Amino acid sequence: MKYYVRSHTHSRYRNPKTEKNHESFFVLTSDNWNDYGYETTFYLDYFDKGVFEEIGLIRILKKDVEITRTDFPSEFNSLTSEYISLGYNKDFYESLLRVFDKKDALNILEELNDISINKLENNRYFDINEEGIQQSFFRSSDTRYLYEEVLNIYFKDQKSTDRDYKFVYKFKQDIDIDIEIDFSKYNHLPNRLFALIGKNGVGKTRFLNQLSESLYDSANPRNKNRFRINDSFQVPTYQKVIAISFSVFDNFFKGENDIEEIGQEQGETKKANYTYIGLHKVDGSVYCLKEISDTNIATFKKLVERNRDKQFIELLNKSRILHKNVDTIDEKFFKEYYSSGQNIFISMLCRLLLEIEDGSLIFLDEPELYLHPNAIASLMNIFFDLLEDYQSYAILCTHSPILVQEIPSRYVRNLSLIENDLVQTKVSIETFGANISDITKDIFNVTEKESLYKSTLIALSKELKEEQIEDLFSNELSLKARMFLSSLFIEEE
Repeated sequence: MKYYVRSHTHSRYRNPKTEKNHESFFVLTSDNWNDYGYETTFYLDYFDKGVFEEIGLIRILKKDVEITRTDFPSEFNSLTSEYISLGYNKDFYESLLRVFDKKDALNILEELNDISINKLENNRYFDINEEGIQQSFFRSSDTRYLYEEVLNIYFKDQKSTDRDYKFVYKFKQDIDIDIEIDFSKYNHLPNRLFALIGKNGVGKTRFLNQLSESLYDSANPRNKNRFRINDSFQVPTYQKVIAISFSVFDNFFKGENDIEEIGQEQGETKKANYTYIGLHKVDGSVYCLKEISDTNIATFKKLVERNRDKQFIELLNKSRILHKNVDTIDEKFFKEYYSSGQNIFISMLCRLLLEIEDGSLIFLDEPELYLHPNAIASLMNIFFDLLEDYQSYAILCTHSPILVQEIPSRYVRNLSLIENDLVQTKVSIETFGANISDITKDIFNVTEKESLYKSTLIALSKELKEEQIEDLFSNELSLKARMFLSSLFIEEE
């Protein structure tokens, strides 16, 4: 295939070779987007006998050259081996396969020396640790994912590789600490959800913020060598990083309103392969109820386009959050009156289902907010289903023993402050299916002073007899409360 190269223009749809209208060829249009000193970005478009087809963004790197367009042929049939390329995102490969069959698409990628096809193991010019590859091609974790998965997913019809491994991340604060995230497969235990627990103010959300930034901007010098896998410095690869928080006080990164990321619409709560889902807009202001409804309507329309609307209805009914089943959904559904918990649940599920892709990493910051205990339990079932369906993983920060009860203890860690130093420890009991009161006492360390019912019974025992206290509650105190009450009077005797 013939390729022509031109400098940046906003009119890419215009054929630069009108005299060749009877032919089919590609046009590469250069762009000056800067990846920490490297400018490798081009737009690839296809002109099929005069008909314009947009393929998408591609990065092309030449050996020992930081700005590719300064040393690039004006036309070629295939790139020489001193050049390599990689699609900017999955849309590039999907667009290519929309226009061409697999055989032709594979030939085109080979002509462009695409490293997701040819790999780098036997490349005599490039090494995977080369600065240009790490700084530009692998600027965020999704392009590392493409490098590993394009051949399998798009040309071999295989599922993406499970990321059942453990990684360690250096959390920067006054004293840096290594935080372990463990998704390792252990027999038949569910391993796609890892929980961090700890009291308010220990730094759970700050940790998630730093982790997300290090994944969507892994080429940034301040993120260098912050990840370890199997004791070697290596960035874990995820196609998408999705942060979910419906707290009005959350401090998650919301995107950038004044800087338009290449290939991204202005005003989206996104950056690179990172997406924020919550109550805040990109400018930090909070959505009103109508705006949430409008966002849900727009999101559901996109779900319909992607054939995910039926899955949304199925999961919504499975949750029982509405106390009834729905068969179809239209705009009126999102404008009905719902409680705060129902509104949050609907918005969370709708927007997550639109954003999630195979190989996603999801941050769940206190998803139990606004929800009834039954809804919290249903939420876990839905998350587990989504993580399995999309071969994805999640890190959960929670104060809910109901959520912790659903996770094996090998995938739960406690964060605590000891003399102002953050410490990560394993939990002391098996949490999976454990009694809620045991989790509350042994995992969340709720003391007698922190428990209102205990402090109330202690105060009452100083003024009333045991029988009188039970009468106050119509003799319907729980077994646990009665046992505690009895212990107070045994101690007196």
